Amino acid sequence: ARPPSTTSSDTACSGTVTRTRLPDPVARVDRLTVNERAEPSLTGRVLEEAETGREFRIIGRDRLGSWGQVCCTTGGETGWVASALVQVDDPTTDVPVVAGD
Repeated sequence: ARPPSTTSSDTACSGTVTRTRLPDPVARVDRLTVNERAEPSLTGRVLEEAETGREFRIIGRDRLGSWGQVCCTTGGETGWVASALVQVDDPTTDVPVVAGD
């Protein structure tokens, strides 16, 4: 008798899917300065100006993906940056929507 095959077709599936969240994407300022704002809006209060090369972790986003909630200002606050004004190399689809519902 031959030993049982160990291919994936012979493996039982529990039916449970575990999704592993990827590390937070990084937003990098690639312009002279970018305003980090208190709300995802051009009229939001400016928390600070981030200069070229500054990197933030993207921890949230608005529903349309136009704004990224980032961590953190030099004072430790979370803020918002316009997505069009920063370079993001990783996908943001796993980043939770936290504004604009």
